[in-house]
Amino acid sequence: MTKTSIERAVAQIFLVAVFLIGILYAQSFPFRAKIYPMTVCVAGFLLTTAGLITTVINARRARGAPVPEHPVEYDMTARLRKSTIYLAWIIGYFALIYLFGFLASTIVFVVAFWIIVGRMKPHVAVICAAALIGLLLLGEHTIGVEWPEGVLWSLNL
Repeated sequence: MTKTSIERAVAQIFLVAVFLIGILYAQSFPFRAKIYPMTVCVAGFLLTTAGLITTVINARRARGAPVPEHPVEYDMTARLRKSTIYLAWIIGYFALIYLFGFLASTIVFVVAFWIIVGRMKPHVAVICAAALIGLLLLGEHTIGVEWPEGVLWSLNL
């Protein structure tokens, strides 16, 4: 296995463990309170396990592949810069949720993220965001989830 494959496998094993702990921990919640964490953790567990299996299969296939003369070097500065950009997106999303609430922030965040980072066409991003909000509202009414209200939203200005 290459260094990249090992790093990826270790990260995936860690995530499998985190999702498994989340599944076990959510078992202690009341029924309505555990629906969302169980759904997220089971989906995360299954997807991460599938990714781990894929990583192992690809690493085994590449075992007999020729090794390049010059090993690929990683530019840690570029990787850190890219990671910092995504971290800034997440912090910005949390700040929006704090100020304006979950639903309003989700609309703004997903449309901006899909257009800027995903290079999605604006009309497609708006349609997908509308579908996402529809699903969130459906979840709010069927499961009884109350999405967080923002500080500015709760002031009733």
